[in-house]
Amino acid sequence: MNKIYNEAFLLKNIILLFFTHDFIIKLFVSHDIANLTYYRFGIIFKIIIIISAYVFYNKHKVDYNFMLPLALLSIAFIVSQLTLCSSLNLANLLFNGHYFLSGLFALLFVFLFKKTIIYSVLKYQVQGFIWFMAINSVAILIGYLLNLNVFKTYFFGGTRFGFQGLLLYHSEAGYLYFIAICVAYFLYRKKKDVIIGSILVLLIVCSFLIGTKKASLLTLIFLSYFFIDNIKLLKQKITYYFLAGILLSIFLFRHVIQDVFYKQFSLFNRVYLEEGFFTSLTSYRNVLLQNYFIPYIEENWGILNYIFGGPKFANIRVELELFDLILFFGLIGVVAYVSFFKNLCTSSTKYSNFIIFSLIFASLFSGNLLTSVNTIVIMIISILFINYDNELSLQK
Repeated sequence: MNKIYNEAFLLKNIILLFFTHDFIIKLFVSHDIANLTYYRFGIIFKIIIIISAYVFYNKHKVDYNFMLPLALLSIAFIVSQLTLCSSLNLANLLFNGHYFLSGLFALLFVFLFKKTIIYSVLKYQVQGFIWFMAINSVAILIGYLLNLNVFKTYFFGGTRFGFQGLLLYHSEAGYLYFIAICVAYFLYRKKKDVIIGSILVLLIVCSFLIGTKKASLLTLIFLSYFFIDNIKLLKQKITYYFLAGILLSIFLFRHVIQDVFYKQFSLFNRVYLEEGFFTSLTSYRNVLLQNYFIPYIEENWGILNYIFGGPKFANIRVELELFDLILFFGLIGVVAYVSFFKNLCTSSTKYSNFIIFSLIFASLFSGNLLTSVNTIVIMIISILFINYDNELSLQK
């Protein structure tokens, strides 16, 4: 048993190592010790952890169903960077390299471990993730009450409202909280544990303090799922406990909620009145798409670009996932990720697929899902855990 634990140590603690690394970077950046370029090299640490975890785990059996998307993304990147680049500077190369490696190694995780990772490791990872997010939620509350810059969502500057605790990237905070909420709900439905139920309520409350529309949208999607899921279970205590927890939280934090809604949605409402709902929802990304992205494509792209993507990415991307994917990897990138999610969803439960499609839906309006190593790795771990747990339940 001790040998198994040693072999799986890096794999079991991969989430904690990722978040610890990110928070250290956040401390540096928030105190201006490092500039934003330091972000670009963070992926190297995570690559080393993923590869080392695979080597030490010593169960070298990969899932070849996921080789196709890895190969397609690599081909698209090599072709676009080597044959289509004309005036890339060092900053472009660093950004492109970071974006490519982030997307590739997130998919590499499922390629390396899906066939061999065991239930006990997944359970350990999921429990560690939930407890980290609970601690992070406490940090969010402390940050909000004391107005601590290091816990702010936009800690690097600006006046926008939001707190994300120990997390580094505001673009992935909403995704991570949605996954944590869904997993906590799954665990609570299994054991009706009061502690997990309390963590679930805490996660939901703090998701609205993050200050991004993505986080609020995904939490509302979960709440819609919860009520639909429990329409036929209104006589069960779980429903009343959950509703009681939500109502109590609303009462206790009513002043906070009023403050959050005023700070977060006043900007949303102003843009809505001036530019319309879709512009407000996408934070002007649709305007960037129309005024910059489409004209650039029409004026500069040829047939090879549509197939393999284009190297001039950093200044043209609009942070709408589908368009960013096409811009960087071309139509080959679309085929690669369709293949990836098709293979992932084929062996998944309905609840797992709900998580996957909700994340994809939110990314269509805000981006930064497919190249978030934290989000994709944690999504895969959570999906595999739910699927394996469901299989074990059916065998009993």
